Amino acid sequence: MSEVDVWRGRPDPGLLRGVLARYLERPLEEIELAIGEHGKPRLADRAERLEFNLSHSGGVALVAVCRGRAVGVDVERIDPSRDLLGLAERALDLEAVAAVRAAPPARRAAVFYDRWTRHEARLKCLGVGLGGPADGEPVAVAPLDIGPGYAAAVAVLGDELPAVCLIPA
Repeated sequence: MSEVDVWRGRPDPGLLRGVLARYLERPLEEIELAIGEHGKPRLADRAERLEFNLSHSGGVALVAVCRGRAVGVDVERIDPSRDLLGLAERALDLEAVAAVRAAPPARRAAVFYDRWTRHEARLKCLGVGLGGPADGEPVAVAPLDIGPGYAAAVAVLGDELPAVCLIPA
């Protein structure tokens, strides 16, 4: 697999193992997971070069899978009632804050959540957690169109994002 597969389903405790079982060709109960230093899940068997990440919000869950390259994914249910500019100022870079601030009120939520999901997918790809450093290795990031009411993004370690395939789970 030279592409990134992003599986879309409903939040369910078995979704991640079910997706991984397809790639590993093993029963769900044989899929052993471990947790990295900042909470990023990984396969306990490091011999497998299958990288993955999971995100869920509202009624949507995404599982991103890539062979041999770290991957991160984020999905957020859009909530325009939040203090989006305040959140941007606390968590995003200056360019993203400026974009949120400059957005017309009717577009502010879309702009914020686009920038937020890209940011979070990148950090999850790097495995550094939300408070971690965003600098370092190159990460290619792209938005995902998963339908109205949600924003999503996927990130892969490296300069170029391979083809992304959205798959219903």
